[in-house]
Amino acid sequence: MRLTEAQEIILNAIEPKIAVVACAASLKTSTLIEKVRRLLQEGNDPNSIAVITFTRMAAQEMIERLGEDFKPGLFVGTIHALAAHFLAKKGLGGKIKAIAEEEEFDKLFDLCKNLDLYHSYEWLCVDEAQDCGEKELEFMFDLINPEHYFCCMDFNQSIYGFKGARPDILKDYMSRDATMYKLNENFRNGADILDYAKGILRKGKMKDTSTPMRPIRGVVTSSKFSGKDLVQKIKKNDEYKDWAILCRTNREVDMIMDLLDDEDIPVITFKQGDLNKK
Repeated sequence: MRLTEAQEIILNAIEPKIAVVACAASLKTSTLIEKVRRLLQEGNDPNSIAVITFTRMAAQEMIERLGEDFKPGLFVGTIHALAAHFLAKKGLGGKIKAIAEEEEFDKLFDLCKNLDLYHSYEWLCVDEAQDCGEKELEFMFDLINPEHYFCCMDFNQSIYGFKGARPDILKDYMSRDATMYKLNENFRNGADILDYAKGILRKGKMKDTSTPMRPIRGVVTSSKFSGKDLVQKIKKNDEYKDWAILCRTNREVDMIMDLLDDEDIPVITFKQGDLNKK
């Protein structure tokens, strides 16, 4: 892949423990994948590397993006899957099954406290680290405590506080012995759209210092919401692929879908219950 100057600096860094603090659309996942690729190409034992992703779907995509560089033995998966992996090797499959049936997956970390995991991996690569909870952070940085880690995070995108995400504790771990690098180039949004988003963040006492990299300004408009008016505007524009509609709830998704269907406007949905790889 073609790398930016900022990515090259990070990937060529020699520090053993690196924290990549990124903005939205800054290619942080691509940077992490390239880091894993280089580790494998440099001859590191795949069994000594664990890559943590936020979902199983993201893990599968990462494996696909590694392509021919993927090596058997490399762990790529969710943090709960890694905990289950350790327990399965110790013959605790029955307890894993019971926890899965209860859907109390954090109990996996409690069981792992009875195992000797210290330096069980030489390299730990973590994507979306800002969404990790206290038990997950303890599992990675206290129990496993790898000699090297490469963690990517965007604190402005920490939206899982209701599920126990603790970016404050993550910052504490990173401040101990990690070298901090920044990715602050936004490759998704035009300048006007990014400026508008920054204004919203400032109202919430948050800060974004990213730079727009796309050679467009973008268009920001606001109006009183009406599903019917929105659908008619889309129909007049006729370039359906240029539109994305964000909804707060699945009920709103269904309402918009019905309105679009009534106007014979082709649409795909990423509603939570309908997700699949395709």
